[in-house]
Amino acid sequence: MIFNMTGPGISGGNLTVTTPGAGITVTAARDGKTKTRVSGADGTAVFKGLESGDWAIAITDGSQTAQKTVAVTTDYAVALTFFAATINVSYPEGSSCTATDGVTTLTAPDTGGTWACVVPNAGTWTVTATDGSESKSETAEITTDGQSVSVSIDYGFDLYKAGDERIAVTGGWVTGSTGKGTHSVQKLDSGMHMKCVQGDSDVSDDVGVRTSSKVDLTGYSQLTIQYRIITRSYKLSLKVGTSTAVATSNSSSYDAILDLNGTPGNYEKTLPINFSTQMYIGVCTHCTYGLPTSEFVVERVFLR
Repeated sequence: MIFNMTGPGISGGNLTVTTPGAGITVTAARDGKTKTRVSGADGTAVFKGLESGDWAIAITDGSQTAQKTVAVTTDYAVALTFFAATINVSYPEGSSCTATDGVTTLTAPDTGGTWACVVPNAGTWTVTATDGSESKSETAEITTDGQSVSVSIDYGFDLYKAGDERIAVTGGWVTGSTGKGTHSVQKLDSGMHMKCVQGDSDVSDDVGVRTSSKVDLTGYSQLTIQYRIITRSYKLSLKVGTSTAVATSNSSSYDAILDLNGTPGNYEKTLPINFSTQMYIGVCTHCTYGLPTSEFVVERVFLR
């Protein structure tokens, strides 16, 4: 949208609206009053003698809309073009959901958990889901007409997500290993990639990660992990404990443990917790003679 203002600075003035074409309905609204025009062959519509103040200008061709608020103090000209981008939102079912750029606020039509939110202009849009005392927001950057982006919201408190180690809370994630085999940990944008490979014919190896700092678990009842098994898994587990050994599969130094073993595929599993203290969070696996390789990717770890 492009606008300019001309005139001698009188109180109020004429408003000329330039639209994308002829036959487009144009409205100007203020203080409960609405004036309507239809754009002519040159694509313009003129409102004469508007009083000073903010006027909400909207255009529609029956299927598309665009709007802008302008401050009329003199003769004024504004150009509006149709713009539509989609934010595909997934959010907890039963929640209300809104999207705002600080000027325009849109509301999901229901609480079904999915919403194709069509926004009328570019900018940073904040999408918020709310259910009682729980609320969570994510942002979406809209830059071009026709753009489509996705936003996913849940009420979990992230300890790791999509390559973000949440250093302020976790201190980052560090590796831990034992044995004589070969192991590797890579931190990728899509998650922490861990691979444990058998070394000599009769030795075993562990590979794992843990939070560098202890995390305060007070008030949380669930620790959830989203992960992907690539080849196979053996002694693949999520651990919580006061010892740094939670990053090692063969260690029994933990206060809670969750079995993550499975065939190749995507998983989400939850460990019930009830601790009013600070603990390390660890994820680890094992390879041993006859079961040479275990490979997986951690995509997200979060508390509820």
